Amino acid sequence: MYSASDVLWILPQTYRSHATLRVSMKEQHFESSLAHEELLNDREPIDEDLLAYATPDDGTSARAGNRRHIAQSLAKRIAPTLMAVCDSKVHVCPDVLLAHASGTANPTTWVHCLVITGFSVFVIDYYEWRGTIKPTSNADELLIVDDLGITTVQTSPTRRAKPVVRYLRALLSQYGAPVESIAICAQSGCFIHPTVPDSVLQLPELYHFLRGRLHRFRANHSRYLDREAIAAQIDSCLHDSCTTPCN
Repeated sequence: MYSASDVLWILPQTYRSHATLRVSMKEQHFESSLAHEELLNDREPIDEDLLAYATPDDGTSARAGNRRHIAQSLAKRIAPTLMAVCDSKVHVCPDVLLAHASGTANPTTWVHCLVITGFSVFVIDYYEWRGTIKPTSNADELLIVDDLGITTVQTSPTRRAKPVVRYLRALLSQYGAPVESIAICAQSGCFIHPTVPDSVLQLPELYHFLRGRLHRFRANHSRYLDREAIAAQIDSCLHDSCTTPCN
């Protein structure tokens, strides 16, 4: 029988000093303890470019504050689902700055939430997309058709997260840890075409997505991943001026 697990939260230094906080909670208590304004606000416009190839800042700008708000809200919304799927600890690292390409024009990337489970590592970002999301002949792009029929072309979340996913796969190769990205889209005013990659989803779909990944992992592995070792390894690529170690 599943029982509520501990969730290890790793928060940015600008939010907490010595920001590692272990919280034991039941899912229903977690949900009821959230103030309304803390929940992810689908009506608040979000610039998804905040996350891709962002320039490091001091963590105090309005831009950084908006990013942190989105990241913290997203982390709180996905935590109950993570607790329900995982039968042991989950590492949830919101507002993470990964230094994955030192010496290049774009050495770092912001990630809303980095999640370490016993069966995979997930790079999770939120996208404020409204309308119908459709695939194109180019796997790196998606079409967004709004209520007025106006079509815009967006770089796909999978393509946006590709540098980070590729880096983490190489970094964690010794652990055999699957690494992939997940894009959480707005819950209202958004329809995702069924042929869009399944990693582009809405919050209610996350539970079944993670279950599928869990079953896939169990079919090919005899033991779960060492989350503590993976968290320590990821620590080596965190931008230490803005984000606390993930351990």
